[in-house]
Amino acid sequence: MKQYRLRQKLHAKGFDLTLFVTALLISAFGIATIFSAVYSGPKGDDKLWLAQIIRLIAALIAMFIVLILDYRLLNGVGYILYILGFFLLAFVLALPEQSGARRWFMGGAIQPSEIARIIVIIALSQFLNEKKEVAEQPKTFIIAGAIVLTYILMIFLQPSLGYALTLIPVALAMFYVGGIKRFYLILVTLILFVSAVSTILILYKNWDFKSLSAIAKLIFGIIIYAICMSLLYYIISKTRIKEGGKWVKYIALCLLGGILLAMAGSVVLKDYQKARLIAFVDADSDPAGSGYHIIQSKIAIGSGGLFGQGYMRGTQNRLDFLPAQHTDFIFSVIAEEWGFFGSLIVLTLYFILIMSGLKTAATAEDYFGTLLATGFIAMITTQFFLNLGVTLGLMPITGVPLPLMSYGGSSLISTFTSIGLLLNIRLRR
Repeated sequence: MKQYRLRQKLHAKGFDLTLFVTALLISAFGIATIFSAVYSGPKGDDKLWLAQIIRLIAALIAMFIVLILDYRLLNGVGYILYILGFFLLAFVLALPEQSGARRWFMGGAIQPSEIARIIVIIALSQFLNEKKEVAEQPKTFIIAGAIVLTYILMIFLQPSLGYALTLIPVALAMFYVGGIKRFYLILVTLILFVSAVSTILILYKNWDFKSLSAIAKLIFGIIIYAICMSLLYYIISKTRIKEGGKWVKYIALCLLGGILLAMAGSVVLKDYQKARLIAFVDADSDPAGSGYHIIQSKIAIGSGGLFGQGYMRGTQNRLDFLPAQHTDFIFSVIAEEWGFFGSLIVLTLYFILIMSGLKTAATAEDYFGTLLATGFIAMITTQFFLNLGVTLGLMPITGVPLPLMSYGGSSLISTFTSIGLLLNIRLRR
């Protein structure tokens, strides 16, 4: 009875109990999976689940701290936080490399890119809120793009391509809600699509035109190009800027921009990043190297069947064939042990979480709250789909963890901080 009354009071005050409980359930499921994943691992790793519990407590403390403070106070400090975040990222780049990268400090305890993503959402929300009356002007789009692009480049230089890429959908979602002209968003999106396909076509040199699979991949690339150009032509014709051959210029810009970006990417990408892109196209070209993760992940997921092999009984997991099973490929462990129905339960929890976040964005008291909520739920959603796509072999390996489930303190704390701000926005409607 007391629990029922407490729940009634929380709902009456606007506290989103659904969002909070769902996040807790996902994290609890994650800790149980981490225990299963590391139980048969190297000596000392079987305590990682305990470390994750401690990190969950720290994450909940961070969540309640941001929940207590009024989120509207952030509307005046976004630019200050942005400058501090810039210096934080610059400081990390100046540190010696750890495992071939500069992503952490304090012995790997803190990953600044996680903090930076929260900061850029706050700063961009403040900017778009201030410019809502002139949102469709090109100047607004350019400055907003520069705010995000600066952080993307600095995170990319660490190098952390996966975390850098997560900011792109976040920015596009916030631009859309912030009133940026739709044509700019479509143009950028199509350039990125062309760039992604072009990069793979440039890097993958093992085309065997006697092979049906190679021909199919080439045709797929051509189809993507055709769809992008057709969509761009359709949008341009509908926005009445077709006259005077302008549509030809925009299509040429889209093609040229995408190809130039792909050429630049093929030069600046690290060798292991190139190998991951090639493995995405043809994992069998290097089954013991860059393609190993994808192959083993698919085997683990496929072996789960409808009901799974049972908790702590997954063969790929227990025999250590599945790499990074407690971090990037934790969903593969879930699919192997719990099968299709267990995976469906986890996916349903994420769906509830995402829908709760979208509801918060749609019902926020002010425009700043809407932008803020959009950014945070877009970040969680992007990271979720990116990780899921990697484990299923639908996307190249990016090193992005599954939010709330994968082992790691920085990711867990930043995600719960984001959830705390979503709860904050909902509470103050």
